[in-house]
Amino acid sequence: MHRASASNSRLQTLEVPLDADSKIAALGPADNQSKFVAYIAGSGFRCLDLISEAGSWTSTIAFDGTINGLLGLHVHPVGGDDRSLHVSLVEASSQTWVCLLLQANRSKAETIERTSLPAQVMAACSSPDDEVAVVALANGSVRFLGLADGKVVGKGLKLTPAPAGAVVALARLKPKRVALIRDAP
Repeated sequence: MHRASASNSRLQTLEVPLDADSKIAALGPADNQSKFVAYIAGSGFRCLDLISEAGSWTSTIAFDGTINGLLGLHVHPVGGDDRSLHVSLVEASSQTWVCLLLQANRSKAETIERTSLPAQVMAACSSPDDEVAVVALANGSVRFLGLADGKVVGKGLKLTPAPAGAVVALARLKPKRVALIRDAP
């Protein structure tokens, strides 16, 4: 474990061992404390609990799809059940949003919904406390997608498309508030 501090804040990092042949392709918080979901390339999902300094991994829940790991995993708990999670992600094509159900007593992820989007996803953000994720699309649209069902929620926003090569980022500020940042190439 490594610790660093600056003024009143404290940063703590944990080195968590993983099998030598495993590669984490995407990661997302499953709560606001110590739990994460990781996508292991070519294998599936594993949950990581960092409540202790050693950390612990669950067994793998298989998934045979392909994902765009750069857009992260968007996790939403299922009711009060900490053994089941909805995990949403963007497929490798970057134009399909997929909502999965991961259950500790199942060996394979269950697909809840696949939502086709009209353009490539450039950025995505959410919080385990939220009901929806926000995605920014290459055509300038901003869409809202349910984290429990993967469906489009409400009416999206239409902005002027960013110039080709521009960087697009989304940041959750607080519940129901997101900042979209775009730059010119």
